[in-house]
Amino acid sequence: EVRGNKVYSFQDLMQEYSAEALEVIIAVGEPVLREKLYNRLLEYNLSVATIIHPNIHIDNTTSVGKGVVIGEGATITCNVKIEDNVYIQPHAVIGHDIRIGKHSVIGSNAQIGGHDMIGERVFMGFLSGTKDRLNIGNDVIISAGAIVFNDLPDSVIVVGNPARIVKRNDEKKVFK
Repeated sequence: EVRGNKVYSFQDLMQEYSAEALEVIIAVGEPVLREKLYNRLLEYNLSVATIIHPNIHIDNTTSVGKGVVIGEGATITCNVKIEDNVYIQPHAVIGHDIRIGKHSVIGSNAQIGGHDMIGERVFMGFLSGTKDRLNIGNDVIISAGAIVFNDLPDSVIVVGNPARIVKRNDEKKVFK
């Protein structure tokens, strides 16, 4: 039990409830684990909830995928595509004409410039940011406070302002 709520193992949950009776939210901030949990839920035909804080305005030019969580105080502008299972933490700012790939996590107070393409399983730490018109690859980690001024390839870790690559992992073993 946690804070008065019963905690179930996956097997116990499936034995006690039918898939039709469940709607699940993934409360994990690590992109690769988010993806694994999401895929497992889909294998069992479980419904994955989308939760958007009630004070968030999303206009009709923005699309939001399944299993997305958008925290309090986040700003979502126009022409944004948020793919499945993305977690946007409180007070993040998402510029116009953005695509955020599946299973990505955008940290609190992070800011994404306009016309950016964010890959799948990207982690943007709190207070990080990107300038306009960037392509961020898949499996990228942008550390807390890092500001990205250039496109980033797949499977890198960046730190600093301006952000610089401190680790490359073409085999992706570190991230999976």
